[in-house]
Amino acid sequence: MADASEARLRGAATLRKKSRSALIKAGREVFTERGWKKTRMDDVAAAAGVSLATAYNHFKTKGALVAAIYAELIEPLTKEVEDRYWDLEWPDLIDLYIRGLVDVVNRNPILTKCLFRAMMDDQLRVVAAPANGEQAKLPYVPMVEPLAEIIERVPRGAREAIRKADAEVLGVLSVFQQYGEFPAEMIDQQIEWFKSFVTRRV
Repeated sequence: MADASEARLRGAATLRKKSRSALIKAGREVFTERGWKKTRMDDVAAAAGVSLATAYNHFKTKGALVAAIYAELIEPLTKEVEDRYWDLEWPDLIDLYIRGLVDVVNRNPILTKCLFRAMMDDQLRVVAAPANGEQAKLPYVPMVEPLAEIIERVPRGAREAIRKADAEVLGVLSVFQQYGEFPAEMIDQQIEWFKSFVTRRV
């Protein structure tokens, strides 16, 4: 009896994982085709082959879905930083992460605009939440932590690491929003500015 119950639970978990993956895949395609305003959860559910109720069971808002999509986009970059964390010096890790983040932003312009719109509509966050703040309840795209961990390696520069990482992530997104992409000629300047900002005494 216990074995049958465990098998049902495993089966349910597998189905839930598959439906979530299908929604993220479909969401990426629909958002890229239609943008933030014209995309409805109904459209994503239909494209994923699941019911609208199932879609909302996984993602309470469009912003929550965008957060999950973007988290997958930056996952390979986060993994690369983790894998090379002790092989590279901190300036090279900062270079690796910021160039990688800019690459993700530029290769996914419509999804990045959706991310920005969801953030402006208070449906997700990309910066660390204040303690006990309402923002902590929002879906989160983990863009800050890898950079904050790199900053913690900087001699005398690790104070307020999260705040500095927040500032850089928002800076990259703001430049993208201003130009519609992150201009290649600005990347070196942005990286050098940030390295200086990190090592500045606070």
